[in-house]
Amino acid sequence: MRRTRARAALAAGIAAAVASAAAAQQPALTLVPTPPHSLPIEQAVLLAGRPFPTVHTTALRLPEPRRTFFVAARGEAGDGTEARPWNDLQAALARLTPGDRLRVRAGSYPRTASIVEGCADGSERQPIQVVFDGKAELEPAEGSPALVLARAHWIIVGPYAKLGGSGAPGILLRGHGAHDVRLLGARVSDGMAPGIRVEPEAARVTIRGAYISKTKLEKMGPSSYGIEIAAGTREVDVTDSHLSNNPSGSIRVRAPEGSQRPARDVQIRGNTIRDDGATAIAVDAADGLTIADNTLSDRTGVDGTRGVALERVERAFVRTNQITGFGAGVAVGHADPDGGRVLAARDVWLERNHLEGSAGGAAF
Repeated sequence: MRRTRARAALAAGIAAAVASAAAAQQPALTLVPTPPHSLPIEQAVLLAGRPFPTVHTTALRLPEPRRTFFVAARGEAGDGTEARPWNDLQAALARLTPGDRLRVRAGSYPRTASIVEGCADGSERQPIQVVFDGKAELEPAEGSPALVLARAHWIIVGPYAKLGGSGAPGILLRGHGAHDVRLLGARVSDGMAPGIRVEPEAARVTIRGAYISKTKLEKMGPSSYGIEIAAGTREVDVTDSHLSNNPSGSIRVRAPEGSQRPARDVQIRGNTIRDDGATAIAVDAADGLTIADNTLSDRTGVDGTRGVALERVERAFVRTNQITGFGAGVAVGHADPDGGRVLAARDVWLERNHLEGSAGGAAF
């Protein structure tokens, strides 16, 4: 590793501060209306009987829609108005055009919601919006994702994917068709595969305010991550999200295979990650990476955990994170102690991080 600047400050009070915040009995996230361009979505998410650390109430602002339609889980087929909503979510998605907003009412939706061929692209000025009621639940068939998105300029707000023991990703952002999209306030519970997966060639993807936990998962899989970002993606942002108890780790950026290029310009900011019993943020390879203002903690007691692990990365910035309770707070590069592969990291800056390892562990 060349030109690496490590500035790691040890802060003894971090563990107590994190524990105190976690103990506060406050809603994890409340999104409130700020007329005329926002919608009320009130959610309090408890994981393993404990709330996430308190966050400030924020306002979700959406573009003013050209038209607003409604869909319900049950009832007679209507015309999409509030009084007579549609009763088929998939058919409703296919009817939307740029500037439209679809309100998804409370209830259980058992089929995969597929925003793929047959659905329109939005535009930069007129994105297509799908806003889920806080009690709307996507419960796909075993082995199927809850939501697939492969179209441009869509905004998806508040989907709740209940995956059980499914081996499919909960929310799948698929390929080059998924660009300029925003996934806001998504909730994903359980599932043996990633809660959210961003596939190769997806670009300009924002994942904000997600809640992903596998607390009730009875059997983990090799990719039981919270969020997985594939190689070949560009400009993927994961911000202000809360992830916990994901047994393979909360965020994973994959290494390229074959002719793929590494993920480029990935930003991981302002997230709270706790108690995975694994590496919280693992980056196998990336070109252009920012990990900043995150709070990472692990109280599982599992040996060998790492807060942030960077392997084949270039141009990486790790700044102002609070990392406590891991076997190693930050690990950069990789060398096999038995004389195997060495993975070099280049141009890595570590600045103003607060690191506290577990007993016998290392900060850096």
